[in-house]
Amino acid sequence: MLGKLDHEIRDTELRIAHERQMLVGSLQHTGHQVRETLISPRALAVFAAAGFVLGDFMRSRRRRGRERAQQAKTIKSSLFGLLLSGALALVKARYGSPWGLASAVLQKTNGRRRASGAGEEASRRTEADRTGTAPPGYRGNGADPPRSARVA
Repeated sequence: MLGKLDHEIRDTELRIAHERQMLVGSLQHTGHQVRETLISPRALAVFAAAGFVLGDFMRSRRRRGRERAQQAKTIKSSLFGLLLSGALALVKARYGSPWGLASAVLQKTNGRRRASGAGEEASRRTEADRTGTAPPGYRGNGADPPRSARVA
């Protein structure tokens, strides 16, 4: 009886060892198949798309609002930069450089000043030179009065 029982135990142990080997082989084969499936180009593209979708859902609404406001600011500053470069191109075409524009503006403003206030001042000076005395209200430029107006 002991022989028969030993024989059954040995058969059961052999069967368990065989099943263990089959299980290990099956797990290795399944792991290899899963690895090959996960690194396939199609699977990688699906994972990337899923990551972007999940990332979009995970952002808070407030953060999305801030990002949209930042995007609007970026668009506005880009348009401003585009308009500014167009204006600079027109200035260069007309005046040669921004300094040429500044020079033209200064000449124009100096011409207006001379036309408005300088004519009146010049007429007072000529009268002072003719008569040797300063007309009323003439302040002069801080220089000495003409020799004829000096009291000896």
